[in-house]
Amino acid sequence: MKDQLDAEAAHLEVRFPYFLERAAEEGSGMDRYECRLHGSLQECDDLVMELNVPITLPESMGRWGYAQVSVRFNEFIWLEDLIGMVQQAIRAGSERTASVESLCGQLGDALKATSEVSWFRVEVENLAGGCSTFATVESTLS
Repeated sequence: MKDQLDAEAAHLEVRFPYFLERAAEEGSGMDRYECRLHGSLQECDDLVMELNVPITLPESMGRWGYAQVSVRFNEFIWLEDLIGMVQQAIRAGSERTASVESLCGQLGDALKATSEVSWFRVEVENLAGGCSTFATVESTLS
């Protein structure tokens, strides 16, 4: 479309729910993840994928909060793989202490260790207990 319109730039934004079946040990059912892709074509291409992952911890009654993960890629990565990586980091972080800072740091460390990711931003928000606390980390890797 950019070429056909002889435009200097083009922008696309897509939001969609993504459903993924739960692991057998977590009970049957589907989990819903809110996703967003936004990209621009100018002098260089830019594509960011955002993913909202609900956080439910064993000691909390119901949903504890969420992690919003935004990434730019060096290489293609499947959405299921990114969700799995985020969930694994959340489980590892919640085994120690479940604070927004520790979970955010754990997610940042997991993304830094992933060669497919060139940039990321993570926000973890705790919605439990009638108040909201959050932590954010952002890094450019290459």
